[in-house]
Amino acid sequence: MKPSRLDLVIIIVILLSAGAISLWAKVMMRPGELVEIYQNNRELDVLDLNQDQTFNIPGVNGPMIIEIKERQVAVIEVHCPGRTCVKMGPIHRSGEALICVPNGVVIKIGGKSNSDLDATTQ
Repeated sequence: MKPSRLDLVIIIVILLSAGAISLWAKVMMRPGELVEIYQNNRELDVLDLNQDQTFNIPGVNGPMIIEIKERQVAVIEVHCPGRTCVKMGPIHRSGEALICVPNGVVIKIGGKSNSDLDATTQ
């Protein structure tokens, strides 16, 4: 069965809408200032994204090494199957996160402080 013109128009509108939303989200995400590190829902540390450093987290499967370099954070070494968090690469925008499920670690990029107002609270 051949798609009708209406089917093609609907598909094009959906694809263009998805592309526009993706582009808007990427442009609107502001650069982060802080790296928040959690393990098993407990905050381990909050680090400055402007200061190059490495951070070692003891994990269930061995140590996990996080590197902050050139205003980006990445997992550079981990001893768990798949190493998905290493393969995700560096992050730097507010709201982005690296997650290591086997070690129960979440690394989030945050704003300047927890007291920042957003559009909802202003």
